[in-house]
Formats: sequence, structure tokens, C-alpha cells
Amino acid sequence: MKVGILFRGETDGGVTRYLKNIIQEMIKLKVNLHIFTNDSSVYNIFKDSTIHFIPGKNILMWDYLKLPPVVAKARLDVLIFPKDVIPFVFYWSKMKRVVIVHDLGYFEDADYYPFRDRIYRKLLMKSSLKKSDAIIAVSGHTKKDIIRIFGINKKKISVICEAVESRFKRVTNKIKLNRTIKKFNIKIPFILYTGSITPRKNILRLLQAFNVIKHKIPHNFYIAGSKQWRSKDVLDYISINLSERVKLLGYVDDDDLICLYSLSDLYLYPSLYEGFGLPILEAQACGCPVLASNKTSCPEVSGKGAFLINPKSIDEMKDGILKILRNKKYKITLVRQGYENTKRFNWKKSALELVEVCEDVCNEE
Repeated sequence: MKVGILFRGETDGGVTRYLKNIIQEMIKLKVNLHIFTNDSSVYNIFKDSTIHFIPGKNILMWDYLKLPPVVAKARLDVLIFPKDVIPFVFYWSKMKRVVIVHDLGYFEDADYYPFRDRIYRKLLMKSSLKKSDAIIAVSGHTKKDIIRIFGINKKKISVICEAVESRFKRVTNKIKLNRTIKKFNIKIPFILYTGSITPRKNILRLLQAFNVIKHKIPHNFYIAGSKQWRSKDVLDYISINLSERVKLLGYVDDDDLICLYSLSDLYLYPSLYEGFGLPILEAQACGCPVLASNKTSCPEVSGKGAFLINPKSIDEMKDGILKILRNKKYKITLVRQGYENTKRFNWKKSALELVEVCEDVCNEE
């Protein structure tokens, strides 16, 4: 079975992390894998696979003009489309098509994503799912949304979850920890959020909750992530109300991220909409207690290892933060249950399940 997968050079951290891990595990499984990419760094990331490098930064031109002839020449049995849609030029190809759906926030609220991203998916996603031979949802919640929004037969959808990488574990080495502390001028104790600054992540309400209780706790609040879609309200609120207690760290690489999780007294993830929610598992794996949203996929991913709150309730946020920071016994319980929860997820298992889906569609008449 000859399997193809697209790996486009994009800044979407969650999808890129998913792809890197799933591809590396598929290579270990000796899958006859062909990677189609516009990212030359792929040669350094993936060994023992066939790489088709197709230069081009314009994604539409790459998808519709540059990619199809290269795919046709490869004579694949199945091609995996890793980000929600199948370009319509592939609708009538003889090879099988598997599409991975990461989340459907594009269809829930206009504030969640930029107009360009929403309109592209609204134009193509329904037909992509119908033209696919199999659909991968990264969570049970995402599968339910696919069925609810598009009316797709549930038998066509497989749930193949993300997982946390093995290097995400609690750091006790003081040299490593102090290097991160010095690099970002970290003041202990602190609480932490990681991820992009967008309305969907619900950071403004989180800051409002922190502002109410800032005089009751000694903690600073660090936000590790890039400014993206409509972040001005968050930046203005920090500037006016919390400039001495909240600091934006910007992009943080994995080594420093692991140290931040290990140092933090609490990780906060009050997202309004998630397709999976990998940072929950990352924090749990590093021994950091988690406060998370009780909406969409977050309860499914966090298991018993998080204190769940209504993400639209500032009162529940502030009460949850105080409960975890003040109750040492409960905090220890959350840490233990969180670490156990991460064992439910495994990249090798996910890769095996993806290969099985590909084999099944190739064997269909």
C-alpha cells in the first residue's frame, strides 16, 4: 500500500505537531509513505520516507496547480489530507482519500477564526467530507460535531486522538530550570497559559478573573504564545489593569515550555472551543495541575486530571484558581490524576489506527 500525506509549511502549531508525530510513527511502522511538502526542512525531520518537495508559498496555487501533477505521477493508493478539506481537483481521482478534521470552530462563532479561513471551509468542507473515503476526527467531540453539522454517517468517521510527546515530563534539573527563569525573567510563584491569543481561547475572561483575585495570591501570570486574530482587547486589558502582574512571553520553544510547565503552580485552559486540546496533556505530563473548560473536547481530553469550569463564568474561574492554589492536598491529587490520564494517549497507537483506516479504504470495492 502506497500512502501519501500532505505536509505544508504553516504556522499552525497544533496541526504541525500532530503531523510530525503521526508521520514519524508511520515511518517506524515501515509504511510506504510519500510526503508532499513545500517545506524544505522536512528533509531533516523525516528519514526513510519518500519526500516530494514542491516549492510555493501561495497555498491555493500549491493545492490546485502544483500538487496534483506530482501526486498523479506518484500513483498512490491513498492520500491523507491533514487539515479539514480536500481540494476539489482531487474529488474525481482514482486513489482513496482520507481527511483529518481537527476542529469545527469555523462553523460555531464568527469570532473564533478570521473570515478568510471560515469562508474557505464553509465553501469546501461539506463536499470534502462527502467525497472522502474515510474521515479522521481527533476527538469524540469532533466526531459528534461532524455528524451534527454535516449529517455524515458515523460509520465513515474514526476517532484517532492526539498524544503528548515522551519528552514532556517534569524537569527537576535546576540548571535547566534556572536557564528558563533567567531567559524570560520569571518570578516565582506563577500561573501559566500557553497558546495563541485569540477570542476562542477566552483569555480576556481569564484575565478578568485574575484581576479580581490578584490581591489574594502572590502569583504572577505568564502567557506563552503568539498574538493572533483579534488580540487587541487582551493586550489593552493587560496594559490598563495588570501590567505589573501579567507578562506576555511570546513564542516559547519546547525545551523552555516544558520547564515553564514544571515550574508553574497552575496551568489554565479556559477555551471556548477545542477540537482536542493538547496543552492539557502537556501540562499534566509535566506535573502541573490543570484548570480547564468544561466545554467541547476539554473534558474528554483532561479526564479526571483537571478542575473543570464553565468558560463563560468569571466567578467559576476565580474560585477554581483559589481552590487549587490554596488546597495543597487537592493540588497533589490533580497532579497525580493528570499524569495517569496522559497514559490513555499514545502516538504509536494513533499511527497504527490511521494505517488501519488506510488499509480498510484500499480494500473496499
